Amino acid sequence: MSHLHSKPWSFLLFLSLYLLLLRSAVGAGPISLSPLNSDCSGQAYTNGSAFQTNLNNLFSSLNSKSPTSNFYNDTAGTGSDRVYGLFLCEGDLSPTDCQACIKAATTNVQKACSKRQAIIYYDYCQLRYSDHDFFGIMDPDGFPKHNTEYVSDPERPLDFVSNLMKEAPYGKPLMFASNASFQYQLFAMAECTMDITSADCAKCLNTIFEEIESCCSNYQGWRYLSPSCSIRYEAISFLRNPKFIPSEIVEDFCSDEVLPSDDGNSQQDLNSLLSSLSSQASTSGFYNTSLGVNEDLLYGLALCRPDLVPASNACLSCLQEAVSVALDECPNKTQAIVWHEKCLLRYSNQNFFGAVSNEMKVLCSPVNASEAEEAAVVKMMTSLVDEAPESPRMFAAGKIENPSAYGLVQCTRDLSKDGCKDCLSEAMGNATTACKQNQGWRFLSGSCTARYESTPFFDPSILAADAAAPAGTLPSVKSWGSVCGPDFMTLGLLCLLVINFMDGLGKW
Repeated sequence: MSHLHSKPWSFLLFLSLYLLLLRSAVGAGPISLSPLNSDCSGQAYTNGSAFQTNLNNLFSSLNSKSPTSNFYNDTAGTGSDRVYGLFLCEGDLSPTDCQACIKAATTNVQKACSKRQAIIYYDYCQLRYSDHDFFGIMDPDGFPKHNTEYVSDPERPLDFVSNLMKEAPYGKPLMFASNASFQYQLFAMAECTMDITSADCAKCLNTIFEEIESCCSNYQGWRYLSPSCSIRYEAISFLRNPKFIPSEIVEDFCSDEVLPSDDGNSQQDLNSLLSSLSSQASTSGFYNTSLGVNEDLLYGLALCRPDLVPASNACLSCLQEAVSVALDECPNKTQAIVWHEKCLLRYSNQNFFGAVSNEMKVLCSPVNASEAEEAAVVKMMTSLVDEAPESPRMFAAGKIENPSAYGLVQCTRDLSKDGCKDCLSEAMGNATTACKQNQGWRFLSGSCTARYESTPFFDPSILAADAAAPAGTLPSVKSWGSVCGPDFMTLGLLCLLVINFMDGLGKW
């Protein structure tokens, strides 16, 4: 059965399970303030010494910054008794929890150590000090920890964390990346201290990743902690803040028909097509191509959200996950569409290039908006619909202050200007009808997407990026390279009411 024609009760069941998983996936209880490990070295200092006075002043400075920052480094004193120190809280830790963790760290490290160099690790933070200047020096020398249960597929968690390791060095304001997959029970993060460079962050993460591969990859849950970086994977969530849990796969569609299986060429061609789409689009933002001959000919396209940074590998990571879902959820199907939080993947055994897709969905937030708010949003989104077809990259983004609203519309670049306008106009008509006076909605089709939310979900640098690119300066559709800032990772719409569409408005 086509995913687009699933019964309403099945979605309600999915929604209930999703919200239950979400509730358990977001750390809501108090964090542990028991140290995981500590290391003391160097000469001992005496009570009342100049070094201890400087250390106390340093701790006071670090504690004062912990409610407002998840990373801070500072010094105290001069000469041979000068103390260098820093703290790092997990990138999704709240200010209150970060403050509590650092307060515990500054208290307990003095009980555990009376040496001039020390580091102490907790579940969600670490603190380090030394009488030598270590700022900017990458140090991956740490320790691994793992659970006792074994995992059935060790490669999946490794790949999951590996993708985060490619994103974290480019994270702003923290070199931090996290992700969650309810489908595969994967929860992970990668993080570096902010005193080292992005290049050193990548080196540090790769070094400790190799240690995990050699010691712990067969276990269902592992982590590696070091002075400059850390990685962690669990089968149950340890993540603290929902804004750092991307909603990942938003929806997918599969046809009822299956590919011919007589000689296996069709499946082989499909695998090659999807691999080509993800690799080519990862550096260009969009790619479409065909593969095969005669009745085995397949057509496909891939599109990434315009604010993804090629250097961060975020587009590739997104499309690789979309490919995995397409193969898992739509095995041997002749057509599939996967709508991801940050990308779109589509293939078919029919040539759809240049034609507006009639597979579409609308998702509505359950939060209500006033008539005045709705009118302002409709005005903003209508303006974006007019702008996008004229844009070299066929997208437009905007925001308004009162009410707070952010909008993004985007077309696949195989469409003509008229095709893009038709698709987005249909998006506006369906979304504003189905989600009347809802504070947030999305329209998804195989040819365009439109989204409005009351909070940011894209990098605001794209608001001016397209206008700054003169017409004719961008390469062709298949080779254009996205040049934008780092992507926001946002949960998006927590509770979605899905209206299925096929050739028109469907049923709730």
